[in-house]
Amino acid sequence: MNLYALHYFVTLAHLEHYTQASKVLGISQPALTHAIRGLEDELGIRLFAREGRNVSLTRAGEFYLKQVEEGLTLLENANQAIRRLSQGEGEIRLGFLRESGVRFLPTLIHDFIASKPDAKIHFALDSDSGMSTDLLEGLRQGRYDLIFSSAPRQEEDLLYVPVYRQPLYLAVPAQHPFACEPSIRFCQLVHEPMILFSSKSGLRYEIDRLLAQAKMTLEHIVFEISEDEVIASFVEKGFGFAILPDIPIIHQLDVSLVRLEEPQCYREMHMIMKKKADHYPVVQAFFDFVRQNVSALNDDGYSVETGDGMRAAADK
Repeated sequence: MNLYALHYFVTLAHLEHYTQASKVLGISQPALTHAIRGLEDELGIRLFAREGRNVSLTRAGEFYLKQVEEGLTLLENANQAIRRLSQGEGEIRLGFLRESGVRFLPTLIHDFIASKPDAKIHFALDSDSGMSTDLLEGLRQGRYDLIFSSAPRQEEDLLYVPVYRQPLYLAVPAQHPFACEPSIRFCQLVHEPMILFSSKSGLRYEIDRLLAQAKMTLEHIVFEISEDEVIASFVEKGFGFAILPDIPIIHQLDVSLVRLEEPQCYREMHMIMKKKADHYPVVQAFFDFVRQNVSALNDDGYSVETGDGMRAAADK
């Protein structure tokens, strides 16, 4: 049995005439007769009652016609769907840290969709994790096609594209003398009480990298906490200082951000994808689009050392 035989069967069932059906199908009448007979032999039941060159469906033929037409419709729908996938349509599953979802990622997604006005593209977005290690695990397990995250360590089976730099500051209680300083050197933190991110956080990796770069160890770690908003709240209550990005909640708390120097403090955000994953073409298209457009934006100040560069780029 093959698809040709099924199409022959459907055409003959509707026309009920071998000569007419063979003309519509573009084959000889003997070939059509042979195909239908072969189909009946394979199924072990008569599908047509013959009256010369005219035919009519048997009861079994009527049942089979309904099933075959439903199956052919499903097959055609599947063929159309896979053609759309091959032409750059489909779903892109993104995992990302919440700060990437403020202006940066919406801007990229908007521009990507606008560049393909005739394509049906759906983004499945997930920012629930909030932890770089969880995002990386989700990428490896196939829950995400791409993630936007810091990169605790670069691994050979993953592709990394830096997309922007996020400055890191020293968060201190607003009444502390450090709050009046224009900047603080990293080495001044050695003896200070510090609240750090937990080891699962990509920001903890960045802080450890900065400590190694400065060849120093923090002597008084008060807490290790996963959530940046919780850390900021503990800073406000005077439990210690913290190294944080400029997050919205800080401006609602009695907390000041002071620039850190020597070394320059920032974390680099990356777009990350598995090298050998089985992606829809649209995933690769979005990856390439981000790489090209972020590169262009970076040339115009998108990769930032100050807190307002990302917002300015997104407003363009």
